[in-house]
Amino acid sequence: MAWINDDWGDTLPEERYDDQEHQREVETAAREVRRLLDDEGIGTAESYREAENQLDDVVESKSGIPKEELDDETFRKAIFFRDLRRGDLSFDIQWVDGDYETAEKSFLTINKAGRSLTDWETILIENRNSSFARTVMSLANIHTANYYWPTEDSSENEIEQLLENIDLIHDTLFQPDLSKPIDTLDQPLMVFPSRNRRPYYIAEFLTVVAGERGKKSETREMMTETRYETSEEIIESGKQLSENALEALSHIAGSTSNSLALPPALYFYNHSGRAVRSLLYGMLYWLTSGGSKDTLARKRVFSAFRGPFEELFVNNKRDVVSSLADKRGSGPRVTEQTADYFQSMIGLIIESSGNINSENFDNQYKAEVKRITGRKPESVEPSPVESRSFTNAQRSERNMMELFSSRKKCGVCGGVLDLQGPVQHDHIKKHSEGGETSVENQRPVHPFCNHQRDQIEEIKSNHSLTSLPSFALDSGGSESQLSFFDDPEFLS
Repeated sequence: MAWINDDWGDTLPEERYDDQEHQREVETAAREVRRLLDDEGIGTAESYREAENQLDDVVESKSGIPKEELDDETFRKAIFFRDLRRGDLSFDIQWVDGDYETAEKSFLTINKAGRSLTDWETILIENRNSSFARTVMSLANIHTANYYWPTEDSSENEIEQLLENIDLIHDTLFQPDLSKPIDTLDQPLMVFPSRNRRPYYIAEFLTVVAGERGKKSETREMMTETRYETSEEIIESGKQLSENALEALSHIAGSTSNSLALPPALYFYNHSGRAVRSLLYGMLYWLTSGGSKDTLARKRVFSAFRGPFEELFVNNKRDVVSSLADKRGSGPRVTEQTADYFQSMIGLIIESSGNINSENFDNQYKAEVKRITGRKPESVEPSPVESRSFTNAQRSERNMMELFSSRKKCGVCGGVLDLQGPVQHDHIKKHSEGGETSVENQRPVHPFCNHQRDQIEEIKSNHSLTSLPSFALDSGGSESQLSFFDDPEFLS
């Protein structure tokens, strides 16, 4: 039907696409399909339709024998299209005797015999009834999310709440659209190299926010554990999974009192403006390690030293991003090591009372980076390009430097405050102490800082009160970090 209608997904109204990136990917794929059809000598269905019209003209005019009057290609196309239109052409369909499960096994067998399904794809198909798989696909295909869940009249309210959760997760992760080059700090938390990677990355994210270590076995268990649940149980499990994801995201994004409001371009992109999902996974894993009390304490300490941490992090991103990727891999393979980096850097800054410019701090920093990444940090000067035009990466890097250097600071923690992002307003002199509610006595702050001001300021003024909850790397077993069953598509 796509060939007959010359509709390869690029004829929809603009609002039907997920975002501009999705639209560009579809349009590029459509152009490639049409090119392949031309290269293979197939052409468009319209050319076949026109050939049949020419054949009809010859027959109606009785001017000769069609096969002799028409050239070979036109005659071939005309006969093919006439047979197709009349239904004289048949398409083979394999009939499988047995029940639904038999047909499912046959489908998997057939697909494994052709282009091999990856382990990930096989498990996703086999466990598509599970709430985990349904949540993954709902987030990957947000405009049709409702089709992935049972339609039970008795669960209508629960389904509605579940879909609202999924919408909110989707918007938090993928909005706004990525700008190239980077020109604002407000960028999407997650970016995909291609649309077909979206389910993979979403599954990784859901595994991390579940609080697991990110091992293969844990993801496999999450995918399979709700496979045989009833409709009501699946909905409830999906609702719980989505609430866990929202709770984790609330620590870094959004305007609730939980939110540190971390600017995505600053925290989850590399120096040249490329999204690095290991930074996102590592931060979520670090913040949420332990119980809720540990998370709260860790966020308070982080906020007290957020200013010097951001200065250190922005100027040395290559040390954690490039070094870990070269040594251990990317994405969930280095979730724990990235979290360890955040823990260690905050620990060093506490020890130095926030002074990150001393020789002693520099030596300690290099030693910690080498311990975590296996590589001693080195100063790397980016090479100029031969072209006269600056690349998007160069433009993004310059823009990021300017955005950080001209940043607005939070009045409580001293960290970067993106006025386009989540912001609350705080009395400089507390209202409880007689401070006026006036323009002169207000300042923009992060939501978390606004609600934890007293505790953060107490830690800043008396470092002896600082107690950073411990964070330990998993030392048990030899199982590697989540890599979706060694699927090679995840190595890039």
